[in-house]
Amino acid sequence: MTPGSSDAAAIASVDLRRKPGLTRSIRDGIVRRPWNNRDMTRRSLMRGSVRALLFVVIAGVVGQLLSKRLAKGDEESEEFQLAAVVGGKEFRSRATALRSASVLAVVGGVEVDLREATLHPAGATLDVSTIVGGAQVLLPPDCVADIETRGRLGGVDTQLGEAADRPEGAPTLRVTTSTWLGGVQISQQ
Repeated sequence: MTPGSSDAAAIASVDLRRKPGLTRSIRDGIVRRPWNNRDMTRRSLMRGSVRALLFVVIAGVVGQLLSKRLAKGDEESEEFQLAAVVGGKEFRSRATALRSASVLAVVGGVEVDLREATLHPAGATLDVSTIVGGAQVLLPPDCVADIETRGRLGGVDTQLGEAADRPEGAPTLRVTTSTWLGGVQISQQ
């Protein structure tokens, strides 16, 4: 700057058209805004996309490992635990005397088919928990379902058969659901 010139004249003499990352500020004069620079935006978007994709892949792998670690029992077991963390699972039980089952879905979905299972004569319990996930449970047609729901910001849809269609002395399946930003569908055919 030359002696005696004002700051306003210096700011006005800068050609803002040639440098798209520069802008005027009342207080500071010229300010660099990196989000106006096209190259910076493309690089930032690419880096952000790669990071997001990497996060999703790592979360999926960790979720699958956690799901395997939490799962217990198999299709023939009287008791089983099933978990789907950042993913989906399908499970079909063929137990001859099912006593208890536990299902967890965290940012994932689970389908549990109990139609081929025989419940223990004293009854059985099923705990279903969903956190930003969903679960579908298919019940055997010859059992009495007692459903208790808990949770916030979630829903439970029940489609049960007629009570008259069940034989006398049919075992009772006590289903407890906890839904947090998730949903559970229980149906009996």
